[in-house]
Amino acid sequence: MLSAEEPSKLAGITTVSARAIQTIVAATTGSRISVPNQLIKVSTHDDQGLLGIDISCPLDYGALDTIGQTPGASVFSLAGEARQDIVTRISEIAGVKVGRVNLRLTGLHRNTEKRRLK
Repeated sequence: MLSAEEPSKLAGITTVSARAIQTIVAATTGSRISVPNQLIKVSTHDDQGLLGIDISCPLDYGALDTIGQTPGASVFSLAGEARQDIVTRISEIAGVKVGRVNLRLTGLHRNTEKRRLK
């Protein structure tokens, strides 16, 4: 057994599949934009040696409240902030260098979870 300080002398490589990266992107996006992962479509591609990402998803209906209450806020400004947060988080989680990220908002999503009485 190797200690944390001893480097492994075993030959081999570690790879992360494109599907795993896409799942990480969908989960990160869903968490940031507050929509279910099932509504998020992700594709990845090479962007001159960096990870290029295309994301299509709806915007959480609550974002309209934020826009209405924040002077100067718009769908574009909120999406830009979300995109930057998503890029940062994906880089941290997956350990990859992210290039161009295209975020396409496809509509609005209203959370329809039923509340339970306690």
